[in-house]
Amino acid sequence: MKTNKANRKIREHKQYTEVDYEYLSRKGYTNSEIVKLWDRDAAQGVPPVTFYNKIPDVVGCLNGKPEVQQTKTATAEYDKLQRQNAELLKLIAAELKNHETRAKKGNLHYGHVGDIQHTKQSLKELLVSLRGAYDEAQMHAKIEAEIK
Repeated sequence: MKTNKANRKIREHKQYTEVDYEYLSRKGYTNSEIVKLWDRDAAQGVPPVTFYNKIPDVVGCLNGKPEVQQTKTATAEYDKLQRQNAELLKLIAAELKNHETRAKKGNLHYGHVGDIQHTKQSLKELLVSLRGAYDEAQMHAKIEAEIK
């Protein structure tokens, strides 16, 4: 297996940590691929990867304890995403009302019905996903019973 050597460009990258570089190198990434990954992460605001003497296992769970900074960052990101999801739900509710108003103002037809059917199906898929259903058909039936 070919191993990479951390050149100055790598070591000076704002996402560089020795443990992350070693991990990615062992996985077979080239230096240019590693820089692209780090550039993407930096653009998305993802902090550099740091772990206490351990690297992630194959399913992404930590073998070691993450540093406190990582936990705080995950909490802040989770809270931000929860707030954004709540805002999205408000926007969806407003658009559903707007759609209804526009449809009933004009000549209501099956195109409008199709729009709303598609929206319902998309919302059900989201709910099935959030509930972590193993049997999607059963969960779809349960949701239908809940909304009757």
